[in-house]
Amino acid sequence: MSRRLLAAVLALVTAACADTGETSPTSVVALCEEPPANEVTSESDLEMRVSPNPAAAGDVVELTVLRSDLPDDSVVGVDAEWQCWDGTKWATTHIVYRGFGDNAGQTIPVNPAFQIQVPSIGLDLHAEYPIVIPVVEPGTYRIRDEILVERSTITGFTLVDVVDG
Repeated sequence: MSRRLLAAVLALVTAACADTGETSPTSVVALCEEPPANEVTSESDLEMRVSPNPAAAGDVVELTVLRSDLPDDSVVGVDAEWQCWDGTKWATTHIVYRGFGDNAGQTIPVNPAFQIQVPSIGLDLHAEYPIVIPVVEPGTYRIRDEILVERSTITGFTLVDVVDG
């Protein structure tokens, strides 16, 4: 399947599954606080970066996941978790879908009453993929991602500073 067709199918599946209910993403985001210093300086098991960073809500930025000691055929999934610090832990507020081909990606607020299942799509590591910064208040957020390598999962994260646009 071509990347263009795959991107179109993903966009269609995601749009068809999107919740149009009354749940507002601000109800989740209102719980967000600035993370403590030990969370800001903690180390990730994956090297991840967002460029540019800082970015404004709604901006399209590039997300890269790296790790030089992984096999050449290692891949990353199409989705990652957008998280904020809720005062005690990192809480997932949005699912971030990488763009590829002609698709710029999407960001969908988490709604506990409605779950979206996206089939696993393996994308090359060490490549930049566009993502959309969710519409959130300025502050420090985290993108959490994971890759499957030889039946084990490696989890990583990167911090993103969201500024007024």
